[in-house]
Amino acid sequence: MRQHRPSTFTPTPAACLDHRDVADMRHRTTHTNLIKIHKLLASLGASYTALTQRIFAGTDVAAQQRGWQVSSTHGGFGRSYRDPRFDTLSSCGDCLGRGIKSRGAPCQACGGTGRITVRPPDEPPLSPTTELT
Repeated sequence: MRQHRPSTFTPTPAACLDHRDVADMRHRTTHTNLIKIHKLLASLGASYTALTQRIFAGTDVAAQQRGWQVSSTHGGFGRSYRDPRFDTLSSCGDCLGRGIKSRGAPCQACGGTGRITVRPPDEPPLSPTTELT
């Protein structure tokens, strides 16, 4: 059987006696309120994620079909789409990325674009229809 401890008398703080806005918070907690706030934010976050996925669903699918990289931006309110083939581009070393030689003639190495396509030696070249220009 439990033994009850005799309660100790806690005097009322002097600030409470003259009706100032002071409270004795030793036996109170805001833990319950924090749980409620956390649950609300989690619920809103899930709804927000579902909404943004619906909004961007069409463009995300189209980008993924093209093999593009899709990333969420601005806290989910935006999207960034990137074609990974741009990783294979580099500035032309012959014309220093200008597309023309010193005499004004177009650079033969890059075809006058100022950039060349760089691939690992084991990768086959891209077909003309998928080549970046």
